Formats: sequence, C-alpha cells, structure tokens
Amino acid sequence: MSDPRLDDILEDLVKRAAREYRMDADAIQQIFSDVFANSTELTKALQKNPTPRQLRKNPHLKKAAQAARKKIYYQLRQYRPKTTGLTEKHTEHPPILAKNASQQEAEQWLKDIINTHISTQERRIEQSHPLESIINRHPTPRSIVDVGCGVHPLQALHHLPENCISHYTALDRDRWSIEALKHYADWRNDGLLSAHVWDLSSGWQNISDLIDDNLYDLALIQKLIPVISRRNDALLETLAQIPARRAIVTGSRMAMVRRKQIHKRELGIIQRFLEQANWTIEQQIQTEDEVGWLVRTDQEKGSIS
Repeated sequence: MSDPRLDDILEDLVKRAAREYRMDADAIQQIFSDVFANSTELTKALQKNPTPRQLRKNPHLKKAAQAARKKIYYQLRQYRPKTTGLTEKHTEHPPILAKNASQQEAEQWLKDIINTHISTQERRIEQSHPLESIINRHPTPRSIVDVGCGVHPLQALHHLPENCISHYTALDRDRWSIEALKHYADWRNDGLLSAHVWDLSSGWQNISDLIDDNLYDLALIQKLIPVISRRNDALLETLAQIPARRAIVTGSRMAMVRRKQIHKRELGIIQRFLEQANWTIEQQIQTEDEVGWLVRTDQEKGSIS
C-alpha cells in the first residue's frame, strides 16, 4: 500500500518489530506493506480521510498491524524458511547435489542449505562449533550420533579434522533434512555419514545396531532437551538411554523468534535432566549461539580415559 498517510505509521511499526523480532527490517517492512495492502477494511477506512491521529487509533489499522506481527512470528517459527537461499520448488524436497559435482559446486550447495535451514541458520559455516572445544582436550570421538540433527551434520563435518571419525549417524524425523544429508553422503561416497528418518519415541534398538559395539563415542544433543521438556517430557527418559559414552548437550542463548536472552532458562532445564539421568558434567561449552556441557553418560562409565 503506497498511501503516504501510512508512511510514518509503517516506519514506527517496522522499527518496533525489528527491535522485538529476529528478522531484518526490510523483510519486516515487506510483510507490513503486504498485509496493509490486502486489508479491505483498512482501505475503506482510508477512504474516509481520517486525520493522522484518528488513523493511528483506527481499529482496522491495529487489526492489520497485529496480523502482520503474527505473520512475522509464524514465519520465524518455520522449520524451513521459504525466504532467502532456496527457491519455492525446494520447499518439499532439498536441491539435489549431483554425485559428480565439483568441490566448488558442493561448497556452494552446503552454504545454500546451511544459511537457509532453521537448524543451522544462526550458526554460519565459518563460526565456531561445540565440537571444536573438545577435540583437543579429549580423545577425538571415532563415532558420533546426532539426535534431532536437522541439517546440522553438514556443518559439524566441516569443523572436524579430516579422517578423525569413522562413523557419523544423523537422526531426525524431518524427511527434508534427511534427504539433504543423504545427497551429501552420496556425494562424499566414503561411508562416513548415514542419515535416517527417526523419532525419539521409536527408541534406540535399531540405532545402536548401526555401530560395532552398540555404543557411540559421542552424542550431539544440541538445543533439543528444552524442546522435548516443553512438548513431551516423558520422552526425556528415552533420551537418557541414548547409546553413547559422552554427549554434548546445549541450549540456545537467544529465543528462536524474539530478541530475548533465554540461556539461563535453557541451562536450568538441561541441568535438571542431567541430574535425573545421572550424567556427569565434564566441561562447559559456549559458542556464539548456544551454551551447555560435555557430559559423561551413565552408559559404560569409565570406558574412555
């Protein structure tokens, strides 16, 4: 809507929303403009030539502004954002990475996926990774299981030294993510990465069978425990039985949608889980966007020096 009477109001609404929500001002501006333009009630109200004061208090404008804020909120909540990076045709299936793609083509494919998917969007490929903080201090894990991984393994593998691990199992219930990981695994063609559509309610039997001694060296449980605690805390008992000797458990520093620090709340939830699971904290972990610990689980304690 290009009505100049709305310019100052839109500017104020956009500035306020940009301070509150984790979205850039241009994207917020576009959402407000689209919602206002599609509001027939607001259009009719403008035809009555209200004063600027009357317009700011108009219930139809307030209703349109609330609808725009709601759209911003739910767009930020999407698991796979439909803006930036990937085209509309890739909302159902990820872009294909050809098996014979060049290194340069593969790197571009990785950046497109990592910078777009919600599981990795905050943590750009060049940023630090929780794995980096334990590789030098502890024996490098030879086998890793990544639970609720999204497309995170694409980035994790980027930060691991070459040939340091022999098996990386990626688990997620989101088929889009697993399909993308399988494209990457096929391109690598080294047997390192295996990706599986899986849900925590399915348990661990089929997963532990994927590894020789039925026990992974390390589990990655990143930003997952607080989510499970909110949605279905009964599954935390299943999570506590994860077939791994150690685990990296983390929570988010910032809320997913709003510009709000939540790390204290996240750490409190994780710490309660660790106490109930009888897992032992070994090392604190902090990166740009998450906080947590490296822990020893109650599975085969003492097997790693």
